[in-house]
Amino acid sequence: MFAIPTLAVFANVAAAQTQAPPDKIPVKLQFVVAAYEGERKVSSVPYSLLATANGGQVTFLNGINVPILTSEGKITYTNIGTTITCTVTTEAGNFRLAINFDEKSVITAKSPVAPAAATTRPLDSPSFHDVNYTGTITIKDGESRQLISAPDKVTGEILKIDVTLTLDPPRRASIALDDIHTNSAFAFPFSLN
Repeated sequence: MFAIPTLAVFANVAAAQTQAPPDKIPVKLQFVVAAYEGERKVSSVPYSLLATANGGQVTFLNGINVPILTSEGKITYTNIGTTITCTVTTEAGNFRLAINFDEKSVITAKSPVAPAAATTRPLDSPSFHDVNYTGTITIKDGESRQLISAPDKVTGEILKIDVTLTLDPPRRASIALDDIHTNSAFAFPFSLN
């Protein structure tokens, strides 16, 4: 009669114990921004960064402030470049990436050819191309996933952004050999694919 409540108490104590935090796993992320004219690749820019799965957020910023001449003759500055913010967690044997990718570039406007009699030249106003992706994906070690594939409305090029995740360094299996006098360990590289 008293055994049932005792089992229930032990079950509640076990459930109340906090679980150990998940292991922190170093990973390498590679983002590739590529532009295509039809099927022909015309540019490809890779960005690689290290992150820690089940660790904190990682942010990469690569840019420059570009001076812009306003119609009033004043100079303002606009940040041009790439910002990647990412958080990596583990989920059921996979990795979950929460990504914010932002890229801003200048598209130089072509000035119309002025007639020879013209005394003033029209102001060259730059145009900006913004690409932004915010989302969450699930990915395996060694897998590549395409985040976006979209046409550029100005140039007609197809813009593609891919991400690849790999373990850094690759995981190794360890075999321990016990002997009466020595302890030795050997490491063999292998992939979790």
